[in-house]
Amino acid sequence: MPDTKEIDLYDLLDISSAAEPETIRRVVSLLEGRYAPGTPITEDAEKFQMVKSAGEVLTDPKRRAEYDAARTKRHAEAMEAFWRRRYATGLEGERERRLGILTLLYSHRRLNPERPAVSLLQLETWMTIPREHLMFAVWYLRSRGLMAEMESNNLAITSEGVDHLEACLPGERALYEFVWPLEEGRNNCGSESTSTETTFGT
Repeated sequence: MPDTKEIDLYDLLDISSAAEPETIRRVVSLLEGRYAPGTPITEDAEKFQMVKSAGEVLTDPKRRAEYDAARTKRHAEAMEAFWRRRYATGLEGERERRLGILTLLYSHRRLNPERPAVSLLQLETWMTIPREHLMFAVWYLRSRGLMAEMESNNLAITSEGVDHLEACLPGERALYEFVWPLEEGRNNCGSESTSTETTFGT
C-alpha cells in the first residue's frame, strides 16, 4: 500500500478541505461501497483501505486538526517552488509562471466548483510574484483560451486549460502538491521530460 503520508486525504476523497463531517462520512461510505472486496468491476482492496483510513482521520476532530496543520505546513513549503529558481526572471521564468498560474487555477477550481475564479491579487499573493511580472503570462493564457475572465475581472481556468495542463504538466513534486496524486514524472506528451519549454514557449 502507498504511504498515506504522501497522499492528500482531501484529494483522495475528492472533497474540499472545508467539507463538513457529514459530507466526509457520506463520501467515505460511497467510496468504501465502490471499492469494497467482492464488489463487481470496481473492487480495489488498496483503495478501500486508503479511503477507510482517510475517513478515520478526517471524521475525528482531533486527528483532522493535526492533519490539517501538517497539510498547511506542507503546502506552504511547496509554495516556495514559485519563487525558487526559474520563476523570477527571464524567458524561462515566463514559461514557468504560466505553468504555475494554470496549476493554481486548476486546483482552485476542483476544490471550489461553485466559485472557480480568483483575483489577480490572490495569484500575486499565492505566488509571491508582483502582478507586473504576471501580466504577460495572464495575457498569454487568456489569448490561448486556457484561462478566462469571470465576474469582477477574476480569472479561472477553462476546459482547454484543464486539458492542456493534464496532458503536459511535468513531474515536479512541489507542483503536484496542488493538483492530484499522479505518478511522479509521468505525462501524456510522449516523453518523461520535466521541461516546460515546448509546452509553454509557443
